[in-house]
Amino acid sequence: MSADPAERARLLAEAAPVLWDEMPTLPLYRQQRTLLMSTKMYAVSRNPTRWGAGWNMDRWALAR
Repeated sequence: MSADPAERARLLAEAAPVLWDEMPTLPLYRQQRTLLMSTKMYAVSRNPTRWGAGWNMDRWALAR
């Protein structure tokens, strides 16, 4: 486990093939995630989990 979003995404990418090989069922759909932001926004990043784009909202900053 890691608190670093990039490390968590890397670990998830590493685990995904194993999970797909071992999965006893087939998912019927995959929820799409879209993230748009202004070029004035900083520290906005994709969330590797299902909890949505605002998962690290406490770190977001807006340039003046």
